[in-house]
This record gives sequence, structure tokens and C-alpha cells, in this order.
Amino acid sequence: MLGEWMLTDQAFQRMELRAATENTASRKVALRAGLHREGILRNAGFVHAGRVDLVLFSLLPQDLQSTAHAPADHSS
Repeated sequence: MLGEWMLTDQAFQRMELRAATENTASRKVALRAGLHREGILRNAGFVHAGRVDLVLFSLLPQDLQSTAHAPADHSS
């Protein structure tokens, strides 16, 4: 996973993903990848229709440690 590579091999301290609040597919992918939802960035994004709010997700090195011991969730 890209997040593991960034936070372990490359020693980044934080990875962020921003998705439009209406983009449910991207929001679901972020959560399935283990990112944590931090909040809404109001009027922070731009799409063809104009300005939109964004949901901010993040992943930290300690998040990888806590998920390494968690049982896998195979529900869809």
C-alpha cells in the first residue's frame, strides 16, 4: 500500500487525502484503506460545477502499527 511505503520506507510523518463531500466512492476507499476522517474543509475544493467542501482524511505511522494487529474486516 502506498501509505505504508510513504510512512515507513520514506519516513513521512503524515499522509492526507481530500475528497469532495459528495464523492462517496472516494470517501469509502479512504476508509477501507485505513485513513481516519478528520473533518470538513469548507469551500476548499474546486470541481467543474464550482467550489465544494472537502472531507480530510489522514494516515500517521502509529495508525499502521494499530492496524497491523487488528483482525481483517472482510465485510462489504
